[in-house]
Amino acid sequence: MEINDFIEKIASQFENPGKLSPDTYYRDHEEWCSLMALQFLAVIYKKYRIRLKADEMRKTNTVEELYLLVKSKQ
Repeated sequence: MEINDFIEKIASQFENPGKLSPDTYYRDHEEWCSLMALQFLAVIYKKYRIRLKADEMRKTNTVEELYLLVKSKQ
C-alpha cells in the first residue's frame, strides 16, 4: 500500500476534498463529521480488509497518522 493510493481513497469520501497531503489534518476538513468517520472506516475495510476501531481512529489527526495506523495492521 502506497500513501498516494491511500490519500486518493480518503479524498474520494469528500465531495470537495481540496488538496490532501500526508500532513493534512483530515478532522479539520469542513465536511468532517461522525458520518464521515464511519465512511472512512468502511472504505478502509473495503479496500484493505482492515477493521479499525473508532477509538483507534480517534487517536489519529493527519492523513499520514491514519495511513500508518492502517499499515501497521497489515
